[in-house]
Amino acid sequence: MNAFPSALPHRGFVVEAPEIPAAFIHRLEATGLATMLARTVDGLYFEPVISVARVLAAFRAAGIPVESVRRGGTTPSWHHSARPAAGARQRLGNARSAEWLPTLPAA
Repeated sequence: MNAFPSALPHRGFVVEAPEIPAAFIHRLEATGLATMLARTVDGLYFEPVISVARVLAAFRAAGIPVESVRRGGTTPSWHHSARPAAGARQRLGNARSAEWLPTLPAA
């Protein structure tokens, strides 16, 4: 059976970085840290073979600044990466929350 491997969006991650050298991408695959590597509009899609933390440590060791990391197949959103859901009660209970919450005009 001659099947081509395909990326599974629910298994991989997208690392958003300003510039990722092609040699680094090949090194990630050659060292066995990640597989199914592909450049995207945002950065690099990969499926980790080991923990994601070790893959990100390879980025740090290579001097590549990582702006954000998200699961593959999801849309980029500052809301998911910048604010955890656990802080929702604190944000909504703030006296100034009406300044940043979307509200409809009075009918």
